[in-house]
Amino acid sequence: MSDKYDDLEKLADLKNKGIITEEEFNLKKSQILNQDDNKQSIVRTNELPHVHGIRPKEVETALKILYISLGIGFLAGIIKASSAAQGLLASPALVMFFVFCIVGMQWLFISWIGKGRNWARITFLVVFIIGIPFLPVFLNFDKDPFSALISIGQTVLQIIALIFLFQKPSSNWFMEMKRRKI
Repeated sequence: MSDKYDDLEKLADLKNKGIITEEEFNLKKSQILNQDDNKQSIVRTNELPHVHGIRPKEVETALKILYISLGIGFLAGIIKASSAAQGLLASPALVMFFVFCIVGMQWLFISWIGKGRNWARITFLVVFIIGIPFLPVFLNFDKDPFSALISIGQTVLQIIALIFLFQKPSSNWFMEMKRRKI
């Protein structure tokens, strides 16, 4: 009987730390309360998604948003390269070179974030914050209003993704991944 109470305490501790959600807590609690006394303890870390390394829905959502933003950035780069061909910017080849470099770096950071690399999440945030003051340089509504709107949309998507990445379940998952050094 005391095993049930120990399991409930462990489970409540995981919920209070934000490692598992309320739904996971309730599911496991009902399993514990309904288990036979002769069965093994039901609270095993490999049964709890965040402890086992499964990404929380906040991280999944952030990754989807970041990949969408990445695709939008690539399309915006193609549009800027075509504008360059019309003499509005530098040469199209130079623009595409920078687009590939920036998109490639973003893709690397997003993939590292998806693997639970906390340093990549923090670096992405720092680079984003450093880039905000330079945003008006790229927002040339007079010459290329479509690209300016795309840049604003991409920035908004990245802000939303960063909010998801720094919510408590996400932060707990990144800390757990760092602790496990996966």
